[in-house]
Amino acid sequence: MQEYTPYTNRISMVEDFTPAEEEQRLYESVSEYLQRPEVAAIKHSQRALMVLVYRKILVSSSFAIAQTIESLIGNLDRQLTGLQPESVEALVKDVERYEEEIEEIAKKEDGEPIEAENGAAEAEQPDYTAAPEDIEKEKSELSGFKKFAEGINKNSKGDALLIALKRAFEHNRKMGWPEKAVIFTESKRTQQYLFALLSQNGYEERITLFSGTNEGPLGRRAFERWERERFRHDKELKLSKEAAVREALIHEFKRCTNILIATEAGAEGINLQFCNIVVNYDLPWNPQRIEQRIDRCHRYGQKRDVVVLNFLNRKNAADMRVFELLDKKLKLFEGVFGASDFFQRRRYRETA
Repeated sequence: MQEYTPYTNRISMVEDFTPAEEEQRLYESVSEYLQRPEVAAIKHSQRALMVLVYRKILVSSSFAIAQTIESLIGNLDRQLTGLQPESVEALVKDVERYEEEIEEIAKKEDGEPIEAENGAAEAEQPDYTAAPEDIEKEKSELSGFKKFAEGINKNSKGDALLIALKRAFEHNRKMGWPEKAVIFTESKRTQQYLFALLSQNGYEERITLFSGTNEGPLGRRAFERWERERFRHDKELKLSKEAAVREALIHEFKRCTNILIATEAGAEGINLQFCNIVVNYDLPWNPQRIEQRIDRCHRYGQKRDVVVLNFLNRKNAADMRVFELLDKKLKLFEGVFGASDFFQRRRYRETA
């Protein structure tokens, strides 16, 4: 009789980090700009959603917000030449599936639309019309933010990730478990930053990237490798090119690399039960997305406890609020909230 396979534990941990002075200055400057009642770069009818999304990009990485600011500058240039502002989709193209967050973050608890400070619904207020000299002034200010962001060469959360990954892999190595980790970010630009950061710190040629498009040399490399093996083992298998590339990337992560850096596109429809470390580099505001991410690894057939690693800047009120909401809805962090020394203090099961 086949032995029953138990459903393994899910163990959450929090890795604290403190932004450097320049990172904090950038956050405060851009936050102050977004809080203003009137800005020319963002249409008032889009303001509630755009500010929320931009705040998420801001806490993701300085590299992500730099290019987002560039999009806002482009919006101001369009106004100066008499063109209509860019669409919401164009302004937040760095964030995959942002529209799915609207129901979670753009409504009150009673289901009513978010209201502006004067009590009127955001969408009902007219867009702000700025004079050309005011647009130029705002453009100059945004250009200063962008230059400042581009001058930040390292992010504290990235440094915390390097420490946490090293510790997690060391533990898996001692246990005889595969050194595999999937890292989720909501920003494609942060994905590229993490790829560069990890490549420069001992993980070169050990990383697979997964996104909604899966374009680029890494995707082509994985597909070509998978094609050779696929035709060797199953010549009748028929998949669309998009589905085949997805299969190829998962195959590469399972057989050839140690780290999968995924955007939200990797949170659905893929099986990563051969991996037992899930890293939420960016936390979504929709609790269902957290479950979807973890379920890629914590599923039937998983033989090891799944570690869910989360990052928290306790000095950031928005970060703390997200953690409180997720903890309330999912009890995701119950029992180990703040356990930065998790691998030293908690014993795993001694057998897989």
